[in-house]
Amino acid sequence: CSRMFPNERYYALRGLEMPEPDYARISKAGRPSSAVYKEGMRTYPGFALMAFAALERSGAMPFLTEVFGETKAQQIAFLATHFCAGYTSTEDLPLHSVIHNVLKGAQGLTGQGASELLASGIRRDKISAFFDRWIPLAAGHDTAAYDVTALPTQARRIVEAEYGYTHGGPSLPQVNYALFSNTVTGMPLFYEHYSGSLSDKTSLLKVMDTARSHGFEGVKVVMDRGFASGDNIDGLTEMGIEFVMGVPCTFKEVKAKLTEFGKKSFLPFSSRVTGLRHDGTVSEE
Repeated sequence: CSRMFPNERYYALRGLEMPEPDYARISKAGRPSSAVYKEGMRTYPGFALMAFAALERSGAMPFLTEVFGETKAQQIAFLATHFCAGYTSTEDLPLHSVIHNVLKGAQGLTGQGASELLASGIRRDKISAFFDRWIPLAAGHDTAAYDVTALPTQARRIVEAEYGYTHGGPSLPQVNYALFSNTVTGMPLFYEHYSGSLSDKTSLLKVMDTARSHGFEGVKVVMDRGFASGDNIDGLTEMGIEFVMGVPCTFKEVKAKLTEFGKKSFLPFSSRVTGLRHDGTVSEE
């Protein structure tokens, strides 16, 4: 641990040009990749060490141990650091788990063992119990950023993988993931996955309601215009959630609501709306 090796993050951090990978050696999406990178572009365990230090300092480890038991908690922590180090599969897991691993519960964890753990060893009720403990600690009363992404997959056993609203990925079935992050610390607070056939707008209130069931209260939420709809604005208001949401200026429902807000004497209309043009300048209207 006395020296660090460069990888993709190193080049980004230092503002250096990253060497090009040999794309001829990369297999099709969803299959094991045998990509060969040029010197300095490999992944190394120094980043796993930093990821584990962040995990320890966050206060998450005691909750993981309490909910999952010591051995399984260490395996979960180990897998998290494995992927944080830049690995995209469990292909190099045996080497990593034997040589670069201080977590006894994860010593010698194989790719098959990791797959079984991820597929059936981490029960949904246990994840829920972890969030019950984690969210109140990690969220505090800060502002949370909210967004969604999608994971395309060729795996046939993933129930929620469906063709849907792809986020720039290949034409594959996908699973959608919603994520809340603390905007002050950058720590993830809560995630939820849902069917690839559901749009961002359709999923918002369901995900928000699930987060609230785990103690996600008193936190302002910031989200982009992809979630803007009259139903979502009404739903968030009824839930008592304070939020900042980007909306198109042509959104009639939002204009009507803002006009109603502007009639309230304690807060003038002008302080609630900013018209931002595409070039970054502010509209006089």
